[in-house]
Amino acid sequence: MKENLLLAAALTSICVAAPSCSGSGSTTENNVDTLHLKGETVIPYDDLRQPRKLFATDDRIYILNWPTVDTLIDEFSTSGQFIKRSLPKGQGRGEASRVEASYYDAARNAINFSMDNSKLMSLSGVKSPEPKLETVYEFDAEKTGNETYTPGYEKWLMANGNIISGSMSRDGFFSIIDNDGKFVKYAVDYIPASEFGEGAPEYLIYNFLRPIGGPTPDGRHGAWAMGLADMLVFANAESDSVSFITKYVAPPKGIEFTVGENSSSFSYTPEFTSYYEGEPALSNSHAYLQYSGMKQSDLSDLKLRISKGECQIPEREVRVFDFDGNLKRIIYIDGGYFGQLGVSPDDSKLYFVSENEDGEILVQQYDLPPIE
Repeated sequence: MKENLLLAAALTSICVAAPSCSGSGSTTENNVDTLHLKGETVIPYDDLRQPRKLFATDDRIYILNWPTVDTLIDEFSTSGQFIKRSLPKGQGRGEASRVEASYYDAARNAINFSMDNSKLMSLSGVKSPEPKLETVYEFDAEKTGNETYTPGYEKWLMANGNIISGSMSRDGFFSIIDNDGKFVKYAVDYIPASEFGEGAPEYLIYNFLRPIGGPTPDGRHGAWAMGLADMLVFANAESDSVSFITKYVAPPKGIEFTVGENSSSFSYTPEFTSYYEGEPALSNSHAYLQYSGMKQSDLSDLKLRISKGECQIPEREVRVFDFDGNLKRIIYIDGGYFGQLGVSPDDSKLYFVSENEDGEILVQQYDLPPIE
C-alpha cells in the first residue's frame, strides 16, 4: 500500500456517522434538499501518486501532490485519462519548494498558490504543454501605506483585482489589499477571548482558527472554514472591494492552553470536536464542505468498531452553501474514509479523493442534479 499522506495530514476523524454506525453526528436544518449519492471511480489507485488536493474544471482534473514526489501537479481528463505532469519540486527557476493556500483561477487558466509570506504565485496556462510559473502579487511595504501591516502566508486573488490575505492581527482574520497594492482594511472579527484562548498568544489562536479555503474559479466569491471552530466565512467581490459574511456557531472545543512567561503549549481533551474537515471545494455558485461535528472520543470508538468489522464505513456528509451563507443542500456520499473534495465550476460533478476499505486511494466522481 502507498504511504497515505492524504490521510495522515487530515484530522484524525474517520467518518461522520455516529458510533452506532448509522445516521450522522450533526443536526441538520429542516426542509433542506438532501441527497444520497453513489460514486464511480474516475481515477484508480494505480494512477495516483501522493494526492493532497483536487481541482476540477469543465474538462480537466488536477491533482496537487504532497512534496514527497518530484513533480507536484498531475493532470487528467474528466474521464480519468492521464495527460501530463507539471510544476517540478525545487528552488530553481520554474520550480516550487512548497504549495500552500492553492486554488484554481479560471481567468488565468492557472493554479495559484503561496510559497512564502511575500508572494502569490501562479502556474499559468496549466492546460498548455508548458505552463509558466509567474508572480501575481508581491508585498511592497511602501505601497501598502500601513506600517503595521504584515502579509499572511495565505493570499488569494479576487476577480476585481483585490488580494485577500490571512492575518494574525487582532483587528481581523483577513486583510484586503487593493489593485494598487494599498492596504484597505481588516475583516472578520476574532471570536471573543472568553470563548476560546483566554490569555493565549495570538499566533496560537490563529493556528486553531486559520482560514482554510479560497476563491471560486471565477474569483467572484470565496469561502473558508475557520480552523477547528464551527465557523464559516463567505466573501463576495464587488466593483472595488470585498464584503464578508460570517456564520459563527461555536469556538474550537476540547483544547487547553498552558501559557508560560516565554513559551506556551496546548493539549486536547476528550471533548475535542471536529467540525468541518478538509478544504472547501468551490464551484462558481456554491461551497461544498465535509461536516462531522463529533467528539474525538466517539470518532475513536467508531474507528475501532470499523477495524473489528462490526460496521462498515458510513457515508460522508457534505454541506452545500451559497455565498450568502445559506445552507442549500446536504449530500451523503459513499467512497471511503475522509479525504478531499473537488467540484466542477458548474456544479455538475462532485469529486472525492479518499481511501477505501482496502487501503487504496481513489478519486470518486458523483453526478449532481441542479440546485434549486
